[in-house]
Amino acid sequence: MGNISGVKISLYLSYWNEQEDQATAPLTAASIWGSDPTTSFGTGLLDNNGCIADGPFTNLRYNVNIQLERGEEKCITFDFKQAQFELVSQDIVNACNALEGYNDFNNCLGGSPHTAGHYAIGGTMDDVSLSPADPLFFMHHTNLDRLWWEWQSKNTSRLTDMGGRNVAVATLLVNAQPKILPESAFAPYFGDGGNVTTLDHIMWMAGTAENITIREVMDINSDAICVKYL
Repeated sequence: MGNISGVKISLYLSYWNEQEDQATAPLTAASIWGSDPTTSFGTGLLDNNGCIADGPFTNLRYNVNIQLERGEEKCITFDFKQAQFELVSQDIVNACNALEGYNDFNNCLGGSPHTAGHYAIGGTMDDVSLSPADPLFFMHHTNLDRLWWEWQSKNTSRLTDMGGRNVAVATLLVNAQPKILPESAFAPYFGDGGNVTTLDHIMWMAGTAENITIREVMDINSDAICVKYL
């Protein structure tokens, strides 16, 4: 359940338990693959153009504006890497969970389970600028949210533990913004008073809801979001 512009709404948002799949089967046999278009992402097969050949997103095409210019039309692609899939394992998550501070935990989770999940699927998910075009991006990130909540739940002090850069390093922004804009161009709008992320960081909701601070959503049981994992 969430609160959008003062209206309470209830919805279900799926996550991919990559740790469970990694422990029981190779990536090509993961639970997300199958022939049923309502319960799977296809079989992972590609056509002669390198686009996914079956599943509900076979005909999905998207354009990405790069450096203020409209890019060419693209399709969803995969490039499975089993070695990367091994790095989303529960053992690695457990090692992250053993860390105390947010910065250390974030660096750990953002290292192997996060980036490895992208690289394991490959293709569209490999590209920092394009990966949100693959619906699996959201299944991957909702699982990371779940893992973060598990870590938070071990110590209530973690509900107010925040840090890290508030602007991605320049190398990650090169295709996402006009090159004339430096990293410092973004920071004044965040409410942090610097380049370190704080609880008062303002998250821009792109008009889908009212902007909100990190402080208001740190606890998934808050009035702002009220999330329950099943």
